[in-house]
Amino acid sequence: MELHRKVPNMDMNEILSVYEDFQRQSRGKNKLSKSDFVKVYKHAFHGKGGVKALAENIFTAFDTDCSGYVDFEEFLVGLSITEASLMDTDKETKLKKLQWAFNVYDKDRSGTIDRDEMRAIVRVGSFY
Repeated sequence: MELHRKVPNMDMNEILSVYEDFQRQSRGKNKLSKSDFVKVYKHAFHGKGGVKALAENIFTAFDTDCSGYVDFEEFLVGLSITEASLMDTDKETKLKKLQWAFNVYDKDRSGTIDRDEMRAIVRVGSFY
């Protein structure tokens, strides 16, 4: 129920479905390392070039406690914010989405996007 309060745009059945998928992908460890996270994205994008950099950036944004792993709660909240970007939302949610998008590319969590991070954005953008 606590997770449902953090992800109001998802119902309990969706949360349970995401949990089952996450447990399968994490092989029951309830967390994903960066390399495991990248493997999941590569599989989802059928190994297309450029997805590794994108997945690494998303991993960094999802790993809010900087533990080097994405646990289920971090994954669910990140996924919820990502999915919410596809819907009409209020000002607070839009600000959260903007902060999340910024965090995807602020790899060193300095609060700024430096030249190297900007170059990485351009390289990933060419993937699409």
